[in-house]
Amino acid sequence: MADFSRLPTRMPPQPQDSDVAGLACRIESGATPCLAVDLEPGQTVIGTAAALLWREPSVTVGRGEADSITLRGPGRAAFARFAGGTLFPVPLAPDAVVQIAGDHMLLAFGSTVVAERVKGLGDRLTGGDGFRVDRVTAGAQGGVVWVQGTGDVFERSLIEGEMMDLRASGFLCKDPGVQIENVFPLQGARSDLDLALLRCTGPGRIALQIAPVAAVTPPPPPTAKRGLLGRL
Repeated sequence: MADFSRLPTRMPPQPQDSDVAGLACRIESGATPCLAVDLEPGQTVIGTAAALLWREPSVTVGRGEADSITLRGPGRAAFARFAGGTLFPVPLAPDAVVQIAGDHMLLAFGSTVVAERVKGLGDRLTGGDGFRVDRVTAGAQGGVVWVQGTGDVFERSLIEGEMMDLRASGFLCKDPGVQIENVFPLQGARSDLDLALLRCTGPGRIALQIAPVAAVTPPPPPTAKRGLLGRL
């Protein structure tokens, strides 16, 4: 009899209103998920600058590392990736770490965020610079980070030494104990992002996204224009 007990499981629906790590929040899960937070005086969150949707004037905004910003209460604000998908929180124990594929972190609370590169994924996929991830580390009191995957999101927990090969465009986030490496290209791939399969080796959890082709295939280069306008 077939054994499907070790298949990745779909991320369950998230409650609309919740209090995670002491931060009041609301997830509106429509065609485009949106996360709203209600910051108490002095509460600070780290968000992706491009994902800030709105804020009340009482919320102050500061510059963070790379493309991140900090928001300080009191007041309310909301974030969205302006794309369809699945939005969910990852609660973090004190000093715990999670690594998130670049541009998929929405908001972090009680944590620090550092952009880094995971080496060993091959020049053809990354130009030799490695795979960009946001490393989120919880503080001494614990924290939480909200992640949005493109399309549906699944989770798999790998035991020590257990392996799974994952399409590169499907990688979303992982525990730091999960090691990933590029193993071989897919034949007939339409973009560099689809060329590699990532070998994921446990122990730890890994989340994967089922991203539509349109979301991961870069647009074709613009065609050259002729005439006066083409020379401007």
